[in-house]
Amino acid sequence: QFVLPVDYPPRVTVGVVATFMSAFMLMVFYYVLPPLGGSCPLIVKYYGLTLVMTVLSIALSGVLVRLAKEQLEVISFPPPAILKSILTGPLATVLCVRTMADKVGKGGGNMGNEDEILGESKGFQHEWLLLATAVDRLAAFTYVIIFSIALSVATGPLQ
Repeated sequence: QFVLPVDYPPRVTVGVVATFMSAFMLMVFYYVLPPLGGSCPLIVKYYGLTLVMTVLSIALSGVLVRLAKEQLEVISFPPPAILKSILTGPLATVLCVRTMADKVGKGGGNMGNEDEILGESKGFQHEWLLLATAVDRLAAFTYVIIFSIALSVATGPLQ
């Protein structure tokens, strides 16, 4: 889901399919694995974490898809200047959004542009798209870290 572009609406559908698959696997494990008394099998805990993380990623993707849409009214004003300066700085290289960040003007959008005078404020949409992409990349990084930790805990030495 994080591989797809932020402004690609079917990415939420991918998350929903992943959620259904995680729920299906949990049900399969419920019926296949024998009861262990008071403890829960590690594979069930892992797929439970998968289910929670995919639901959270669907919610985040829904917000980011909505933020990246061109017709949204929030685009009529720029994102906060501090976020804009952070995202166009060295963090853009770290998050691999440098080409997108280079397109963002450092001076505050399209003030004084003919589109602004005509009442068609379109200049801030790219800045909001940059913000949405950066949040998506940070979420993907967090997602990988959490799953790596969960996998290392689940496959660690049994005592």
